[in-house]
Amino acid sequence: MLIDKVIIHWVPQSDSKQRIKLSESFSEVINPEFWKEKIEEAQEKKNFSPIEFIGGKPGLIGEKVRFIKGEKRQDKIISISHEIAEFLYSKQNRKNISDGFLIIIKGKNDYENEYVCLLKLEGMRGSEAKFDDSRKSYNLNDLENILLTQKTKVFKLAMFVFNGHSFIESYAMDDQVNSDEIATFWLTNFLQAKNVESPIELTKQFINFVSKFASQSRLNVGQSIDLLSGLHAELISNRKTIKLSDFASEYVPPTLLEDFNNEAQKNKVPLYPIKKEFSDLTKKKSGVRKFILEEGIIVTVPQQLIIDKQLAWIESKGQNRILKIIAKIIKER
Repeated sequence: MLIDKVIIHWVPQSDSKQRIKLSESFSEVINPEFWKEKIEEAQEKKNFSPIEFIGGKPGLIGEKVRFIKGEKRQDKIISISHEIAEFLYSKQNRKNISDGFLIIIKGKNDYENEYVCLLKLEGMRGSEAKFDDSRKSYNLNDLENILLTQKTKVFKLAMFVFNGHSFIESYAMDDQVNSDEIATFWLTNFLQAKNVESPIELTKQFINFVSKFASQSRLNVGQSIDLLSGLHAELISNRKTIKLSDFASEYVPPTLLEDFNNEAQKNKVPLYPIKKEFSDLTKKKSGVRKFILEEGIIVTVPQQLIIDKQLAWIESKGQNRILKIIAKIIKER
């Protein structure tokens, strides 16, 4: 991934006493690898999702992003970025979002497609990055240092990839704490877009719902394991589709069937057959792993915990592999 141009604006809430602060030139990119990693990390977030413009037609942001992609004159790119920042300023207030920096990045991806990335760093004062009066732009290195030292900083992202003048991929991500969704403010009000219900997204939705239901305290250990094992079996089967009712009749205990169906409806899990497609990350993290240890010990662990090294992980000790688990016992049978 190549980063070509970066411009930073500080955008406060429109109903505060603070005023928007716009850069008049591009920021110097001292460490492009850091920002490339930030963008790539965002692509692995659980709510990094494909989006499409409402009504199938780019709104103001879509049009401005396309202008930035195609524009070669630096002063014109700066001017268009001001329009994007002003639009963000008009949309955010104390009810929906905090002050923060808007970073606009222009470059090429690994496939030589041009992209424009919008990155909004939340909850930050304008004074947290130095404004270089000689360059008339914010110091990108200051924001990098903040993200390195304050890893809990929240950010939102939108990525638009082009083939010529046409959008070929559009994504959004919202790094909100305890949320699997993209805030309406960012997705609908600002980007004027909506989630794409692609087979990959619907498959991920199905997996997330079953996994969440299986973790509920009302299920005993055996029921939870059976559900997760059934989910894993469905995912690796040769069937090209998965259907909620078929899965429920085979793996959900009769006493829990009504609750399962009601919660599926509340979570808007499709009742129709879903074409089974996986992102690389979903494929890697879904399912469970079963370990047979010495002395006949059998352990079943969700795959994602092993990958993320949360509660369970594998260590090498000489020629042996050791499974370590540090988790409180909720139930036993």
